[in-house]
Amino acid sequence: MSVKAAKENRVELLFEVGCEEIPAAMLPKAEEELRTNIEKLLTAENLFDGVAVETFSAPRRLIAWVRGLLARQADVEMEVSGPPKSVAYDTVGAPTRAALSFAEKQRVHVNDLYLVQTPKGEYLAAPNKSSLVEPRNKSWSRSSPAPCTI
Repeated sequence: MSVKAAKENRVELLFEVGCEEIPAAMLPKAEEELRTNIEKLLTAENLFDGVAVETFSAPRRLIAWVRGLLARQADVEMEVSGPPKSVAYDTVGAPTRAALSFAEKQRVHVNDLYLVQTPKGEYLAAPNKSSLVEPRNKSWSRSSPAPCTI
């Protein structure tokens, strides 16, 4: 049986902001700030790898062209801490309402919960896998530009 690596689906994003008249002397700084902020946001969301961001400006427009953007973020696996062991289980070891509520909130079966050692003692924990939603392919525009602040 052969396993093929999933091909990364990459897309382009054209982001245009309509603004009130921006003085010509401020355009280069506004363009640079737009590029820097988009790069910071993409980095924070683990989407910046392999991405090229170009920015452009005009007196009433700021534009960012993002190429090579992943169409879908990778799933994130984390561990979520819950109530302390002393609250999660009764004296005979049966799960209490606190453990059951924690499992329900994490969308796992109570048998999938486990104990972790922390500096405060033993706590209940659950695996948490976040499957991030793929963005919808939308195209829209406004008939008149809205004011913006930079």
